[in-house]
Amino acid sequence: MSTPEFAKRLNISTGLVNNIENGRHDVFKLELLLKISKELNVSLGELLQSNYIDIRNLSIQEKLKKY
Repeated sequence: MSTPEFAKRLNISTGLVNNIENGRHDVFKLELLLKISKELNVSLGELLQSNYIDIRNLSIQEKLKKY
């Protein structure tokens, strides 16, 4: 799945997905975190365990490659 496709599934901009991937965004609505965890097929706990939500370690691109 491409970044634009992922953004569309989450109903957010591609720019926001890029910012998340590159650690330029660190405040999220719970609803968005739940959508991301569902799309990546990980629990919310797994999503949040990454060094105090250090989004750079989330590696969304690696998860997207599985699709």
